[in-house]
Amino acid sequence: MEIFYLHAIVFLHLQNSVLGASCGERRNVSGIEGGDVTLPVDQTDIRDISWVTDMRPIATTEPGKPVAVRGKFHKGRLDVTADGSLIITNLSREDQGIYSANILRQTSEQCTQLYDLMVCDGPPSSASTVQSNHNASFSFAERTLTFMAVVVSITLLLVIIVVVLFFKYHQKPSPSPTISPSQNDLTAGVNCEDTGWKENVVYSYLDIKQKDDSREDTVWKENVVYS
Repeated sequence: MEIFYLHAIVFLHLQNSVLGASCGERRNVSGIEGGDVTLPVDQTDIRDISWVTDMRPIATTEPGKPVAVRGKFHKGRLDVTADGSLIITNLSREDQGIYSANILRQTSEQCTQLYDLMVCDGPPSSASTVQSNHNASFSFAERTLTFMAVVVSITLLLVIIVVVLFFKYHQKPSPSPTISPSQNDLTAGVNCEDTGWKENVVYSYLDIKQKDDSREDTVWKENVVYS
């Protein structure tokens, strides 16, 4: 691209020296990709204008007449205003560069006007905008569903923990069975100190009547009762 700019500058300087003086200072114009741009001509008494870029003619314009396109690259993308200014439509990066308007007046005088055209990035297409909005909406919905799933899982876990703790601390322990001693324990010669039973000795007498009914013949009987 720098080589093309250098060639164009050399060519335009040679052209100015041959065809005539400069019509004015170089003008900076800019447009966006896919848009339109106008290369204005601020001259009067114009017969025709020859437009050149990259050392090749692209069009010829005359005030009040249609544009005559000279190159295939710009075919169908050039138009003209009432005063002969050139309009470039459907801009692309390839349109960027230095343009020259070689103006021929009715008096046969000539001058050259230079333009430095810059093409900038255009806005995103509607399809890409819709796709971007769709992706953003999908991403938001996905994050929302994930958050809700996490909340539900935590809630269920907390409910399970509460239920387990409730049954653990509110369940009454079953009473221990009481073991009462049986009659066999009382008669099996179990040691009183081992069982904890209290030994009560009850004495009763058996009056054995003898012939003489003497007091010495009375026999005492020892009865052991456990309680």
